[in-house]
Amino acid sequence: ARLKLRRSYNLCTAKLDEMVVTYTPAGGGIFVYCDFSSIFPEQTFEMESKFRTIVEKYARVVMTPGESQYDRKPGRFRICYAWVTEEVLEIAMERLSYLISKLRKMDWWNEVQEEYLSDVVSKGGRDRMIHS
Repeated sequence: ARLKLRRSYNLCTAKLDEMVVTYTPAGGGIFVYCDFSSIFPEQTFEMESKFRTIVEKYARVVMTPGESQYDRKPGRFRICYAWVTEEVLEIAMERLSYLISKLRKMDWWNEVQEEYLSDVVSKGGRDRMIHS
């Protein structure tokens, strides 16, 4: 079980590193606490909520927002890497990475370009919601 958790943690953090998303390194546990605020135009919980909605709708990945964990800084999310199989985690992280790369190229907080984001699920694989 420890080896599986370590592999899942490494898969998750490698993808976050690739996305240039900071996170709190874990010494143990079942989730990674990461910070997506660098792609927010303003540091508000309204932006966090909008970002969460986009991630769920276009990448079909569910992350726990920091506000629901009483974090004072908007943009932090918890990704649970132990709840899903490694295969599903890999798909989720690939979708998230692809979505983040697209969001960085657009004004997502003002207007979501549905046609531009519509291929996120197909690029990451399997057409279903993934809870992380």
